[in-house]
Amino acid sequence: MIQTRLCLLQNGYCHRNHLGTGTLAWALEYDLEAEHSFWDRGDCMRGKVYVQSGGPWEQIIGYSRAIRIGNRVVVAGTTAIQEQGVVGVGDIYKQTVFVLKVIEKALASVGAQMSDVIVVRIFVTDMSQWETVARAHREVFADVRPVTTVVEVKALIDPRLLVEIEVEAVLCE
Repeated sequence: MIQTRLCLLQNGYCHRNHLGTGTLAWALEYDLEAEHSFWDRGDCMRGKVYVQSGGPWEQIIGYSRAIRIGNRVVVAGTTAIQEQGVVGVGDIYKQTVFVLKVIEKALASVGAQMSDVIVVRIFVTDMSQWETVARAHREVFADVRPVTTVVEVKALIDPRLLVEIEVEAVLCE
């Protein structure tokens, strides 16, 4: 069986874990300290770092919440969904704030911050709500000022979802 070498970041240190093909890196969200050894950060950055949030569609569709390779981090389209269901049903501001917090957590799990974000793509189901989404975006990115696109889409994966956001970040190391 082909083994996948996976690097996990926690508090600036890399942890190596060898997982079999098809195994998800759930350890990233949970017990990172268990049986992982410390490795040189430079060696660690040669491989991809996967972030799984446990969202309901990650398994079904087959994707990661985020991936870091080298100094680049890409966070997948993120919506206001959690274990209990959709957050802020009918409230695009609450959904946007929640989504940005999920993105911030995904970035932090691979050693990045919102200030490292250079690209934001926002998908809304109602363009007349763009100013409300922009307010939540500005609260996080006013000083960062990443390039940002807002696009109206016909629908998202759940009809109660009003906004989806994806970001790209670059760490200057």
